Amino acid sequence: MHRILQRILVVLPSLFIFCASADSPIDCVDPDIANTLLGMPGQGQLEITRSLPDRFRSIDVPSEFTLIGSRQSPYLTMVSYRADKTTVDDAKAKLRKRMAEAQWHVPERNNVPGRRGGFQSERIQRVRDVLSMCHDEKGNLSATFGEAPHASTYITLMASGQNSPGQCQLIQQMGSRIFQDRAMPTLTLPKAAKTKGNEIGGVSSSGDGATTRIALETSLSTPDLLTFFNQQLTQQDWTLDGSWIGLRSSGSVWVSDDEQRSGVLSVIEQGDATFKLVFQTTRHGTRSNPGISFGSMGTSSAVER
Repeated sequence: MHRILQRILVVLPSLFIFCASADSPIDCVDPDIANTLLGMPGQGQLEITRSLPDRFRSIDVPSEFTLIGSRQSPYLTMVSYRADKTTVDDAKAKLRKRMAEAQWHVPERNNVPGRRGGFQSERIQRVRDVLSMCHDEKGNLSATFGEAPHASTYITLMASGQNSPGQCQLIQQMGSRIFQDRAMPTLTLPKAAKTKGNEIGGVSSSGDGATTRIALETSLSTPDLLTFFNQQLTQQDWTLDGSWIGLRSSGSVWVSDDEQRSGVLSVIEQGDATFKLVFQTTRHGTRSNPGISFGSMGTSSAVER
């Protein structure tokens, strides 16, 4: 028995080394697992290799980026790199500079520092930064950045399976409009709060308005939560225009520092120390009225000026 265990311990490391060095890192993975857990059923043949796909050979990345491998399917091609001893911000800046030199367009919304907006928890803040780019001949490209061990950074470039040239100008126009409409303050959650369900922040845009929402569990009361977020809005130069306190909901109405947008913060108690938070902005001069957000809950009579 002892000899059998010794043989297993000798063979297993050799197998792992072989799998790690193989041209396809998933050669040692059950094909059913590879096509369902690593790739979605119906997306076609999934290929993961350590080589650079033809689609990316003309893309010149910074010399600090070391190729990890690539993943290809009929609908999406991904290439991953690692930048040793490089922070996420530095890797992002280097890639932006290199791509701009190669005539790739980086929409302005990518260049605004700290403009993430919406409700932010520790979980959300760990979501990888994204850089979107487009080229008149090479189509669209997006890059995600995430922290790697030993003060390094992972970079993943993604492109659709089919190249779509000629769309760059349209994307620039759409991106500029979306950026303007989504201008929104950043609202950081209390440290002890836990996010609940699928509502974990982020910003959605529709017409001339934008909304961020989140569900969380916290020991704070409704008034305490309202005060907590009101302070953050004040620190970001939003001006209080009114507030209300109800039995199950509280909220406040705000005007942005440039007086171009109104915002409504709603804190709704859902029981069991769970709350739903919504912040909705509307650009002035439109038909939308942010006051509808709290008036529809029957609390408009409790507004305090």
